[in-house]
Amino acid sequence: MKTLTIWHTNDIHSHFNAFLKIGGYLEEHRQEHDLLLDAGDFCDFRSPMINGTGGTGGIALLKAAGYDALAIGNNEFFSGTDALTDMGVMGLPLLSCNLTDLEGRQIGRILPSVIIRKGDVRCLVIGCSPYWGSEEGDTSFMDMTGIRTVPPGPAVRDEIDRHAGQYDFCILLSHAGIRQDRVIARETEGIDLIIGGHSHTEMTVPEKAGKTWIHHSGKYGQYLGRIELARSDAGETELLTADNLQPSGEESAVLRDIFAAEEQRGIDILSRSLYEIPELAYDPFAECPAMNVLADALWQEYGGELAIINNGILEGPLGPRVSRLHLLQQAPSALNPTSVYWSGKQIKEALQCSLTEEWYRREGRGAGFRGKVLGTLSVSRNVRVDRQSFRMTLAGEEMQDDRLYHVITDDYLQRGSGYTMLGFSQGDTHFYPGYIRGLLERILNRREYLEGAGIRRVYDEKDEE
Repeated sequence: MKTLTIWHTNDIHSHFNAFLKIGGYLEEHRQEHDLLLDAGDFCDFRSPMINGTGGTGGIALLKAAGYDALAIGNNEFFSGTDALTDMGVMGLPLLSCNLTDLEGRQIGRILPSVIIRKGDVRCLVIGCSPYWGSEEGDTSFMDMTGIRTVPPGPAVRDEIDRHAGQYDFCILLSHAGIRQDRVIARETEGIDLIIGGHSHTEMTVPEKAGKTWIHHSGKYGQYLGRIELARSDAGETELLTADNLQPSGEESAVLRDIFAAEEQRGIDILSRSLYEIPELAYDPFAECPAMNVLADALWQEYGGELAIINNGILEGPLGPRVSRLHLLQQAPSALNPTSVYWSGKQIKEALQCSLTEEWYRREGRGAGFRGKVLGTLSVSRNVRVDRQSFRMTLAGEEMQDDRLYHVITDDYLQRGSGYTMLGFSQGDTHFYPGYIRGLLERILNRREYLEGAGIRRVYDEKDEE
């Protein structure tokens, strides 16, 4: 009989204080031939260390902690092919069997799977990444990154077949989410264990689908997973133990020193001054210069009829000294400019809600959103909104309920996050590469936007008398 102990994490999302404790616990309890894996979203680019080092600082931490492999999550691949290539040369196996560039080619040293030996035990570890595609096969949301993923099931099957007879245990290191993990487990024979992430699922006990065990460990380093497997001489796999532990004790001093050095390196890179501007004031709950500039830039740079964006996407004023670190701190959300078609009725309903305290003070939870509150909505300067009668005009013409308008926004509002009435585009949707902070970096020193910051968009009719 062969046995294997597996330690695992997922969705750390750059919560490095928690990870340092995990590292300390592993130093005390991990044995020589134990397997250590991460199921993706370790490198969240909201972190100055990750952002400034292009992710390589995160890989340095995983290597120093003794990890054997990392599945590529969306927070790793949203950084693009260059960052993945740089992370891949550091010697830690980065795994995804369903991820390529747009031409279907391997990216750098990214591998679909790896066979890892632990003593006399051979482990086939297959990685997979999340797949975002419509029923019609539209992958435009992914395409803007220069990266493409396909449904993981067939790709996992190919890896199992390709390595038949070469391993004792087959482990799928998945960042596809719990629903997809269940589908893969039911439809794909030969997987002993799926260690999963992406859905932030907390499990008190593992679950079984078909002959495959599935285990997830929540998010943000709250838990460290530990599993023991056994394989009989007859080839049957048995789950001996499975736990999600809450590491206590001291941080790893080794990891703490590496983190401090890599964090300083990232901050130094990001802190280089780009330019200086007059400070643009910010208010999450009311029209303000910082949001006016952003709304105008979305409208002008991407060619819509108007722009709409929620104030919660920023964290504070913009300027006076602009650096990439400043923009990361003030615009931390991983959100992209997005082109949609909304009806006048949708727009009016959203704008009306955005002027009520009950609505704009809500939490702003949603994919890619890193803000604290939802905030009111801001509009480009060609829109006028009367706060009392709620009459809206676009370029001087009253907006019509039944007409579709070409709007530039971001993929947060496009999904209906926060403002649910906006979650349905009635025409083609297009995602533009680069985050909102990248747009700000390009335009914040341009006179036409700075001069337009004070042009009012929301007013009371009595103010016009």
